[in-house]
Amino acid sequence: MEQKMQKASTRASSAKSANQLAEYTNWLRRRGLGADSIKQYVYQASRLLKEEDPFIRLTNRTLSPKYRRACKAAFKSYAKFTKDTEFAEELEELKLPAAIRVNSKNPLSEKLWKALRLAIDESTEISPPMRAELGIMITRGLRKSDVLRLHRDEIATALKKGVLSYVGKGEKITHITVGDTWRKYLELLHKAFLKNKNATQAVDLISTSFKSAGTATARALRKVARNVKGIEIADLHPHLLRHTYATAYFEACGRDPAMLQQHLNWSDISTAMRYVGQTDAAKLDAIASKMF
Repeated sequence: MEQKMQKASTRASSAKSANQLAEYTNWLRRRGLGADSIKQYVYQASRLLKEEDPFIRLTNRTLSPKYRRACKAAFKSYAKFTKDTEFAEELEELKLPAAIRVNSKNPLSEKLWKALRLAIDESTEISPPMRAELGIMITRGLRKSDVLRLHRDEIATALKKGVLSYVGKGEKITHITVGDTWRKYLELLHKAFLKNKNATQAVDLISTSFKSAGTATARALRKVARNVKGIEIADLHPHLLRHTYATAYFEACGRDPAMLQQHLNWSDISTAMRYVGQTDAAKLDAIASKMF
Protein backbone atom coordinates (compact mmCIF):
# COMPACT_ATOMS: atom_id res chain seq x y z
CA MET A 1 0.00 0.00 0.00
CA GLU A 2 2.80 2.39 0.96
CA GLN A 3 4.59 1.67 -2.30
CA LYS A 4 1.43 2.45 -4.27
CA MET A 5 1.03 5.74 -2.43
CA GLN A 6 4.64 6.68 -3.23
CA LYS A 7 4.09 5.96 -6.92
CA ALA A 8 0.91 8.04 -6.92
CA SER A 9 2.78 10.88 -5.23
CA THR A 10 5.56 10.67 -7.82
CA ARG A 11 3.05 10.81 -10.69
CA ALA A 12 1.33 13.81 -9.13
CA SER A 13 4.69 15.55 -8.69
CA SER A 14 5.63 14.82 -12.33
CA ALA A 15 2.30 16.20 -13.55
CA LYS A 16 2.81 19.35 -11.47
CA SER A 17 6.31 19.80 -12.90
CA ALA A 18 5.03 19.33 -16.45
CA ASN A 19 2.33 21.95 -15.89
CA GLN A 20 4.88 24.32 -14.39
CA LEU A 21 7.21 23.92 -17.37
CA ALA A 22 4.34 24.44 -19.81
CA GLU A 23 3.38 27.68 -18.06
CA TYR A 24 7.01 28.79 -18.02
CA THR A 25 7.34 28.03 -21.73
CA ASN A 26 4.34 30.24 -22.52
CA TRP A 27 5.73 32.94 -20.21
CA LEU A 28 9.02 32.96 -22.13
CA ARG A 29 7.25 32.94 -25.49
CA ARG A 30 5.18 35.98 -24.53
CA ARG A 31 8.43 37.81 -23.79
CA GLY A 32 9.69 37.23 -27.30
CA LEU A 33 12.42 34.65 -26.72
CA GLY A 34 13.45 32.52 -29.66
CA ALA A 35 12.78 28.79 -29.86
CA ASP A 36 16.40 27.84 -29.08
CA SER A 37 16.56 30.10 -26.00
CA ILE A 38 13.23 28.78 -24.74
CA LYS A 39 14.44 25.21 -25.10
CA GLN A 40 17.61 25.94 -23.10
CA TYR A 41 15.79 27.89 -20.36
CA VAL A 42 13.11 25.23 -19.93
CA TYR A 43 15.77 22.52 -19.73
CA GLN A 44 17.54 24.35 -16.91
CA ALA A 45 14.18 24.92 -15.16
CA SER A 46 13.47 21.18 -15.34
CA ARG A 47 16.70 20.54 -13.44
CA LEU A 48 15.55 22.94 -10.73
CA LEU A 49 12.23 21.09 -10.47
CA LYS A 50 14.21 17.89 -9.88
CA GLU A 51 15.62 19.68 -6.83
CA GLU A 52 19.16 19.88 -8.17
CA ASP A 53 21.30 22.49 -6.42
CA PRO A 54 21.97 25.10 -9.15
CA PHE A 55 24.96 26.55 -7.30
CA ILE A 56 26.91 23.30 -7.62
CA ARG A 57 26.92 23.79 -11.39
CA LEU A 58 27.38 27.56 -11.26
CA THR A 59 30.50 27.27 -9.11
CA ASN A 60 31.96 24.30 -10.98
CA ARG A 61 35.22 25.64 -12.41
CA THR A 62 35.61 22.71 -14.78
CA LEU A 63 32.65 24.11 -16.76
CA SER A 64 33.26 26.98 -19.16
CA PRO A 65 32.48 30.53 -17.98
CA LYS A 66 30.23 30.94 -21.01
CA TYR A 67 28.10 27.93 -20.06
CA ARG A 68 27.93 28.95 -16.41
CA ARG A 69 26.73 32.41 -17.41
CA ALA A 70 24.09 30.88 -19.67
CA CYS A 71 22.88 28.75 -16.75
CA LYS A 72 22.75 31.78 -14.48
CA ALA A 73 20.67 33.71 -17.03
CA ALA A 74 18.21 30.82 -17.22
CA PHE A 75 17.96 30.55 -13.43
CA LYS A 76 17.38 34.31 -13.08
CA SER A 77 14.59 34.06 -15.63
CA TYR A 78 12.94 31.21 -13.77
CA ALA A 79 13.30 33.03 -10.44
CA LYS A 80 11.48 35.98 -11.97
CA PHE A 81 8.76 33.70 -13.32
CA THR A 82 8.18 32.07 -9.94
CA LYS A 83 8.60 35.39 -8.08
CA ASP A 84 11.30 33.76 -5.93
CA THR A 85 13.06 36.92 -4.72
CA GLU A 86 15.37 35.04 -2.35
CA PHE A 87 16.71 32.85 -5.17
CA ALA A 88 17.04 35.91 -7.42
CA GLU A 89 19.08 37.75 -4.78
CA GLU A 90 21.40 34.76 -4.31
CA LEU A 91 22.01 34.63 -8.04
CA GLU A 92 22.66 38.36 -8.18
CA GLU A 93 25.34 38.08 -5.51
CA LEU A 94 27.14 35.26 -7.34
CA LYS A 95 30.05 36.61 -9.41
CA LEU A 96 31.13 34.66 -12.46
CA PRO A 97 34.23 35.07 -14.68
CA ALA A 98 34.02 36.68 -18.10
CA ALA A 99 32.30 34.60 -20.77
CA ILE A 100 35.36 33.33 -22.60
CA ARG A 101 36.14 29.88 -23.94
CA VAL A 102 38.17 27.53 -21.75
CA ASN A 103 40.06 26.22 -24.77
CA SER A 104 41.11 28.49 -27.61
CA LYS A 105 40.04 27.28 -31.05
CA ASN A 106 42.55 28.01 -33.78
CA PRO A 107 41.27 28.57 -37.33
CA LEU A 108 42.58 26.61 -40.28
CA SER A 109 45.54 28.11 -42.12
CA GLU A 110 44.81 29.76 -45.47
CA LYS A 111 46.41 26.79 -47.25
CA LEU A 112 44.25 24.21 -45.43
CA TRP A 113 41.15 26.39 -45.79
CA LYS A 114 41.56 26.44 -49.59
CA ALA A 115 42.35 22.72 -49.69
CA LEU A 116 39.25 21.86 -47.67
CA ARG A 117 37.05 24.02 -49.90
CA LEU A 118 38.32 22.12 -52.92
CA ALA A 119 37.80 18.78 -51.17
CA ILE A 120 34.19 19.67 -50.38
CA ASP A 121 33.56 20.56 -54.03
CA GLU A 122 35.16 17.41 -55.40
CA SER A 123 34.09 14.80 -52.84
CA THR A 124 32.02 11.89 -54.14
CA GLU A 125 31.22 10.72 -50.59
CA ILE A 126 28.64 13.39 -49.70
CA SER A 127 25.22 14.28 -51.11
CA PRO A 128 24.59 17.53 -53.06
CA PRO A 129 22.60 19.08 -50.17
CA MET A 130 25.42 18.27 -47.75
CA ARG A 131 27.95 19.72 -50.19
CA ALA A 132 25.80 22.85 -50.34
CA GLU A 133 25.61 23.17 -46.56
CA LEU A 134 29.35 22.75 -46.02
CA GLY A 135 30.08 24.98 -49.03
CA ILE A 136 28.00 27.87 -47.72
CA MET A 137 29.58 27.59 -44.29
CA ILE A 138 33.17 27.57 -45.55
CA THR A 139 32.81 30.18 -48.34
CA ARG A 140 30.41 32.64 -46.66
CA GLY A 141 30.68 31.88 -42.95
CA LEU A 142 27.03 31.14 -42.18
CA ARG A 143 26.24 29.17 -39.04
CA LYS A 144 25.30 25.55 -39.46
CA SER A 145 21.91 26.17 -37.85
CA ASP A 146 21.20 29.12 -40.18
CA VAL A 147 21.93 27.05 -43.29
CA LEU A 148 19.75 24.18 -42.08
CA ARG A 149 16.84 26.58 -41.45
CA LEU A 150 16.88 28.08 -44.94
CA HIS A 151 13.47 27.73 -46.62
CA ARG A 152 12.96 26.70 -50.22
CA ASP A 153 11.26 30.05 -50.95
CA GLU A 154 14.16 32.01 -49.43
CA ILE A 155 16.62 30.18 -51.67
CA ALA A 156 14.49 30.56 -54.82
CA THR A 157 14.12 34.30 -54.15
CA ALA A 158 17.83 34.68 -53.45
CA LEU A 159 18.74 33.15 -56.81
CA LYS A 160 16.34 35.52 -58.59
CA LYS A 161 17.12 38.76 -56.75
CA GLY A 162 20.73 38.18 -55.73
CA VAL A 163 20.04 38.75 -52.03
CA LEU A 164 19.50 36.01 -49.45
CA SER A 165 17.06 37.08 -46.73
CA TYR A 166 16.56 34.74 -43.80
CA VAL A 167 15.80 34.62 -40.09
CA GLY A 168 19.02 33.80 -38.27
CA LYS A 169 20.11 33.22 -34.70
CA GLY A 170 17.96 35.02 -32.14
CA GLU A 171 15.23 35.46 -34.79
CA LYS A 172 17.30 38.21 -36.37
CA ILE A 173 16.38 39.03 -39.96
CA THR A 174 19.49 39.01 -42.14
CA HIS A 175 20.04 40.16 -45.73
CA ILE A 176 23.25 39.23 -47.55
CA THR A 177 24.30 39.59 -51.18
CA VAL A 178 24.65 36.32 -53.03
CA GLY A 179 28.28 36.21 -54.13
CA ASP A 180 29.66 34.34 -57.12
CA THR A 181 31.84 32.23 -54.81
CA TRP A 182 28.89 30.53 -53.11
CA ARG A 183 25.93 30.98 -55.46
CA LYS A 184 26.52 27.45 -56.79
CA TYR A 185 25.67 26.01 -53.38
CA LEU A 186 22.30 27.76 -53.33
CA GLU A 187 21.68 26.31 -56.78
CA LEU A 188 22.42 22.82 -55.42
CA LEU A 189 19.83 23.32 -52.67
CA HIS A 190 17.32 24.71 -55.17
CA LYS A 191 17.70 21.63 -57.39
CA ALA A 192 17.33 19.35 -54.37
CA PHE A 193 14.10 21.12 -53.38
CA LEU A 194 12.72 20.63 -56.90
CA LYS A 195 13.33 16.89 -56.55
CA ASN A 196 11.90 16.69 -53.03
CA LYS A 197 8.49 18.36 -53.03
CA ASN A 198 7.87 17.56 -49.34
CA ALA A 199 10.97 19.38 -48.09
CA THR A 200 10.42 22.92 -46.80
CA GLN A 201 13.79 23.64 -45.17
CA ALA A 202 17.37 22.64 -45.96
CA VAL A 203 17.39 20.36 -42.92
CA ASP A 204 14.72 18.21 -44.62
CA LEU A 205 17.15 17.53 -47.44
CA ILE A 206 19.81 16.21 -45.06
CA SER A 207 18.09 14.37 -42.22
CA THR A 208 14.90 13.95 -40.20
CA SER A 209 15.68 16.48 -37.45
CA PHE A 210 18.06 19.32 -36.60
CA LYS A 211 19.88 17.15 -34.07
CA SER A 212 20.52 14.28 -36.48
CA ALA A 213 21.40 16.77 -39.25
CA GLY A 214 24.00 18.31 -36.97
CA THR A 215 25.53 14.90 -36.34
CA ALA A 216 25.46 14.09 -40.06
CA THR A 217 27.16 17.41 -40.87
CA ALA A 218 30.03 16.76 -38.46
CA ARG A 219 30.45 13.23 -39.81
CA ALA A 220 30.46 14.41 -43.44
CA LEU A 221 33.00 17.14 -42.70
CA ARG A 222 35.40 14.66 -41.12
CA LYS A 223 34.90 12.28 -44.04
CA VAL A 224 35.83 14.98 -46.55
CA ALA A 225 38.73 16.29 -44.46
CA ARG A 226 40.44 12.89 -44.38
CA ASN A 227 41.48 13.61 -47.95
CA VAL A 228 43.21 16.85 -46.95
CA LYS A 229 46.74 16.38 -45.66
CA GLY A 230 47.53 18.44 -42.57
CA ILE A 231 44.07 18.74 -41.00
CA GLU A 232 43.72 17.30 -37.51
CA ILE A 233 40.44 15.37 -37.70
CA ALA A 234 40.08 15.26 -33.91
CA ASP A 235 40.00 19.08 -33.76
CA LEU A 236 37.63 19.50 -36.71
CA HIS A 237 34.04 20.58 -36.11
CA PRO A 238 31.46 22.42 -38.29
CA HIS A 239 31.74 25.76 -36.49
CA LEU A 240 35.45 25.86 -37.32
CA LEU A 241 34.41 26.64 -40.92
CA ARG A 242 32.70 29.86 -39.79
CA HIS A 243 35.56 30.69 -37.44
CA THR A 244 38.13 30.23 -40.21
CA TYR A 245 36.08 32.30 -42.66
CA ALA A 246 35.74 35.12 -40.12
CA THR A 247 39.50 35.12 -39.49
CA ALA A 248 40.27 35.20 -43.22
CA TYR A 249 37.79 38.03 -43.81
CA PHE A 250 39.19 40.00 -40.87
CA GLU A 251 42.64 39.98 -42.46
CA ALA A 252 41.25 40.68 -45.96
CA CYS A 253 39.24 43.75 -44.83
CA GLY A 254 42.27 45.39 -43.26
CA ARG A 255 41.66 44.06 -39.74
CA ASP A 256 38.63 46.29 -39.24
CA PRO A 257 36.37 44.75 -36.52
CA ALA A 258 33.44 47.00 -37.49
CA MET A 259 33.51 45.64 -41.05
CA LEU A 260 33.74 42.07 -39.76
CA GLN A 261 30.80 42.68 -37.42
CA GLN A 262 28.68 44.01 -40.28
CA HIS A 263 29.72 41.26 -42.69
CA LEU A 264 28.81 38.44 -40.30
CA ASN A 265 25.81 40.32 -38.89
CA TRP A 266 26.84 40.20 -35.24
CA SER A 267 24.79 42.31 -32.83
CA ASP A 268 27.76 43.09 -30.59
CA ILE A 269 31.14 44.29 -31.84
CA SER A 270 32.78 42.51 -28.88
CA THR A 271 32.38 39.27 -30.88
CA ALA A 272 34.44 40.77 -33.70
CA MET A 273 36.96 42.17 -31.22
CA ARG A 274 37.84 38.63 -30.13
CA TYR A 275 39.42 38.13 -33.56
CA VAL A 276 41.59 41.19 -32.97
CA GLY A 277 42.94 39.58 -29.80
CA GLN A 278 43.52 36.21 -31.45
CA THR A 279 45.44 37.57 -34.43
CA ASP A 280 47.40 40.09 -32.36
CA ALA A 281 48.51 37.42 -29.89
CA ALA A 282 50.70 35.69 -32.48
CA LYS A 283 52.35 38.99 -33.43
CA LEU A 284 52.98 39.87 -29.80
CA ASP A 285 54.59 36.48 -29.22
CA ALA A 286 56.80 36.99 -32.27
CA ILE A 287 58.01 40.31 -30.83
CA ALA A 288 58.81 38.59 -27.53
CA SER A 289 60.84 35.95 -29.37
CA LYS A 290 62.95 38.64 -31.08
CA MET A 291 63.96 39.96 -27.66
CA PHE A 292 66.15 36.89 -27.25
